[in-house]
Amino acid sequence: MKLKYKINLLALSILVAVALAIAGSGVVAIGRLTADLNRRLMTSEIEQVMQRVRSANDVLQQSGVGSAPAYVRKAQEDLIEELRTYRLGATGRLMILALPDKIALHPTLVTGATIDIDPAVLQSMASKGEGQEALAYAGKRRIFSYDRFEKWNWLVMLYVGADETYAVRNEFLGTVVLILFASLFLGSLVFLWFARVIVAPIMDLALAACAISRGDWSQPLPKPTSGDEVAELARAFGEMSGRLATAYRDLEAKADELKRANVSLCAEVGERKHAEAELAALNRNLEHIVEERTAELARKAEELGQANRKLLELDEIKSAFLTSVSHELRTPLTSVLGFTKLIRKDFTRNFGQIAAKDEQKRKVAERVVQNLGIIEHEGERLTRLIGDFLDLTKIEEGQLDWHDKTIDLGLVVQRSVNAVAGYFALKPELSILVDIPDQLPPVRADADRLQQAFINLLSNAAKFTEQGQITVKVSLTESGLLCIRVADSGIGISSEELKRVFDKFYQVDATDTIRALQRGTGLGLAITRQIVEHYGGSLRAESEPGMGSVFTIELPAAANKTLALQPETEMLDS
Repeated sequence: MKLKYKINLLALSILVAVALAIAGSGVVAIGRLTADLNRRLMTSEIEQVMQRVRSANDVLQQSGVGSAPAYVRKAQEDLIEELRTYRLGATGRLMILALPDKIALHPTLVTGATIDIDPAVLQSMASKGEGQEALAYAGKRRIFSYDRFEKWNWLVMLYVGADETYAVRNEFLGTVVLILFASLFLGSLVFLWFARVIVAPIMDLALAACAISRGDWSQPLPKPTSGDEVAELARAFGEMSGRLATAYRDLEAKADELKRANVSLCAEVGERKHAEAELAALNRNLEHIVEERTAELARKAEELGQANRKLLELDEIKSAFLTSVSHELRTPLTSVLGFTKLIRKDFTRNFGQIAAKDEQKRKVAERVVQNLGIIEHEGERLTRLIGDFLDLTKIEEGQLDWHDKTIDLGLVVQRSVNAVAGYFALKPELSILVDIPDQLPPVRADADRLQQAFINLLSNAAKFTEQGQITVKVSLTESGLLCIRVADSGIGISSEELKRVFDKFYQVDATDTIRALQRGTGLGLAITRQIVEHYGGSLRAESEPGMGSVFTIELPAAANKTLALQPETEMLDS
């Protein structure tokens, strides 16, 4: 192919590539912008609908009929009637499903019918809770934005036709195609003229170069006729050809010297080949030894890998089973607690006065109320156990939401002390001393999670201390760490139990009366350690039987500056 055709082809290729890149970038940008605007619009619309659903539920809860099915159904029917005329654009419609797949609201289908969407897709939407999906529905491709209201088991969906969603992008794409073809046509004409002007002088240089390559040094060289780069190339080519002629003569003289050097080099090569043969034999022996040791190591590594995989599988099965059981227990347990409270309230109100007239009935009534109280207390303890276990599981699996922000650690500690004030009201012989400096460096963390950790330490100290004093001291170490120290004068912990005090589900030996009455879930200290270590801190415990216990938390500060301690009135507002 001639050079001028190559230049034309190269120029056209560059032009086409640039045009396609610009057009593609524009189409992608418009497409993303359109998709983002549609997503934001649909998210905003679905949030407004969900706000109306939540408002209806809040009205039921505030009026005290939130658990009455008849009132809930009436509120749902009124809300569906209000939303029946909802529209978004030309094709946007609202649909509400009563999970798993029964229609509660649809622009064309009757209530109670089954929606024509893959049940697996609906199950995925219900599991995610909220989001957007592109699905084929009613013979057309549509964009679905959805949100789940778990209290009513509703899946609220807003769908819009894909054609309407991307109409702006398609119109822009047509305009880009027209501009692209026009640019290619004009660019082709410019590049054809430009290639013709450049190629002629370069062809003369090509002919001279071919003659020199054949050894014809008498070929006349083209003379420069202009002052552009091609003329400079012709002058440089002439100088180069002269130098090449001189270098060619020098090379012929040096060729004889190279022949003589080649004979000597062959002798050296023979000696090196002999040495290489000996080295190869040594390498083969070494490779055999390495292969044997590598095979042994691989076998041991495989055995360790299999054992590790089995342990991981067992741990996953255990975690999945406990998480599933915890979720399954929470719903019936909540019902048991609710009905227990309701039964005790109704029994006291309706039968208390009747039983008061008869001593035997009064004792029976008191025993029934006491037994219901025991059921309620143990149910709440089991609920806390389930909640603590789920929190710990989420932390270990990295699924817990952390709402970090810059906080005043002293304010969080004071709020934690205020939260456990009820323990000290029940124990008049037990007091608490709080020592918090006026200024402390800020901490970057989730205030609620840190408060949960501090409350766990304070409640443990209050449980196992009948009289004396609990001391809470906040200080700044020499290394710049914030230190929170919780010390009590309680019964203490033995050295053997202290080694396992942060293990999950581990509780100290309940041989004495105080410990037997104050048994907890066995997860509080494990959760506290996970929270502290999440923020790069440390938690340690020191104790002796009969001498009390000391739990110390150290956390890194957010920056080398301080925050003024908040007023006392703000501390109490937790």
